[in-house]
Amino acid sequence: MSNLIQFLRTLVSERDSAEQLDEKYLSQAVDVADLEHRIEELEHRSANEGVFQTQAPAHGFASRGGALW
Repeated sequence: MSNLIQFLRTLVSERDSAEQLDEKYLSQAVDVADLEHRIEELEHRSANEGVFQTQAPAHGFASRGGALW
């Protein structure tokens, strides 16, 4: 039973630390546009949690495959 309690405590502390990291990331936004972009990134990440990705997107490429610059 104590293993189960320790496991649950670990899950809760990991979730709290992830939320703190997200808050710190958002607080580093330099303007409203940057903040909105960061929020969208976090929402996208949370929507895709648990989804196995075989390849990370290349830096500088939009989701449709076109270059951003």
